[in-house]
Amino acid sequence: MITLKQTKSYLQFATSDYDSLLQDIIGFSVGYIENYIGYSLKHSEFTELFQGTGRQFLPIGKCNITKISNIKIDDIPVEPTKYTLSHNMVLKIDGLWEKKYIDSQNIDYNIKITYNSGYSYPLVSDIINKSSVPKEIQYVALELAKRIFIKCGTQQQTSQESGSQKSASMSTSYFEIKFTEDLPKDLKRILNKYIR
Repeated sequence: MITLKQTKSYLQFATSDYDSLLQDIIGFSVGYIENYIGYSLKHSEFTELFQGTGRQFLPIGKCNITKISNIKIDDIPVEPTKYTLSHNMVLKIDGLWEKKYIDSQNIDYNIKITYNSGYSYPLVSDIINKSSVPKEIQYVALELAKRIFIKCGTQQQTSQESGSQKSASMSTSYFEIKFTEDLPKDLKRILNKYIR
């Protein structure tokens, strides 16, 4: 989601004294975001069961769906020519996604879809972040990393300008990641768009 170089640039510091700590913080920040929205944003394959909607569209609760591998209704494969992907929903070309009832009160989860969704993540060690993660999500991860780093007991002792980066000597009293603050409203507003 974000790289070490990107994080150090955001924190405006050039020393490598805390690279290991920052890598842990980056991992924690990504985990925090994914926990908040309720799923991983990393590109992978998913298989889920759905109920029929009685409509032509069947919404899938993930973002950035890149491919539908297969669809089965009651374990019978649906031909790929019978559906298409549109705005994270599966459009049935001929007909509706019928609701199938178990009894008079309960709808059956009889539609099984295997699909790929998510974003490519960079390696933390990459020099340039070429991920497909939206910039606003990267911003939230960087802000979280900054707040966590500050909470880790680090205190800037000296600071001197070195080009556009700041070179800093740090002193730490402990390396325990503790972050219990609630997210600020502006960061919540960004993440809330990705909750499905």
